[in-house]
Amino acid sequence: MREDHTTGHQETLVLFDLDDCLYHAPAMSAAVCHNIKAYMTTHLDVPGDQVDELCNHLYATHGTTLAGLVNALDHHIDFDHWHEHVHYGKIDYEQHLKCDPFLVSLLKSMSPLARKLVFTNADRKHARICLDILGIADFFRDDGDIICFETLQDMAREAEAAGGALAAKLAGAGIPAGRGVLCKPNHLAFEVVLNRLGAEPQSTVFFDDSVRNVASAHELGIFSVLVGIELDLELDRRASAHRAPWPSHSRYALRSFARSGPGRFRTPAAPCTSSTFTGSPGSSRG
Repeated sequence: MREDHTTGHQETLVLFDLDDCLYHAPAMSAAVCHNIKAYMTTHLDVPGDQVDELCNHLYATHGTTLAGLVNALDHHIDFDHWHEHVHYGKIDYEQHLKCDPFLVSLLKSMSPLARKLVFTNADRKHARICLDILGIADFFRDDGDIICFETLQDMAREAEAAGGALAAKLAGAGIPAGRGVLCKPNHLAFEVVLNRLGAEPQSTVFFDDSVRNVASAHELGIFSVLVGIELDLELDRRASAHRAPWPSHSRYALRSFARSGPGRFRTPAAPCTSSTFTGSPGSSRG
């Protein structure tokens, strides 16, 4: 990580989830879920009366439905074909998304010592389309600024080829060597990213709408922020289910964090509200 030699302060790594985090579009999430189930019945011969239960089970137990299909059920899936049919080949993005001036203002307000990256389970083309329409693509222009499905699989394959402790962890996590899917909330997804970037958990901030993704990052010592406000009782119930002490700072919404975060941002001009974003796993199911 870079260091400001005039102040001695280390660069902060800021990781933003994409779907249901940088934007909230329930209808698009529902469309993605529909496309996943359609793919399973059309291309994987999953019976129609079983697809809902199987899709939900794999998402709940493996992070994404795709990860469960590959890692647990041993399906050999062309990932580009999957993403085309789940995301960019089927979704009318312009119908669901629009430019968000607040996000532009927020990202402009970030400290120059904050390196900002998108960290999504989705494919790169989907991420690029979303960022373009939201009006924030210029903040993530380099390929290295987007950690996505393709990036995570490349990192997993590199770790497997190198051998050592990380390769053993991947094998132990039930990720088939050479073709298995690595994704959030598996803590190894965070480990391979931090390892590739040379970053430390204590200098990393992670925003996500998913309780389990936030809990996984928090367990590694990452400053974790849950985007979207829910009832404290529900948060505590879910956190308890993950057997992780709940980080109090995780109850900030993205806009509120712009003011209350520990020096990562300058306050943007747009008003802060805590009800704009609400978490939903739908568009992350792929």
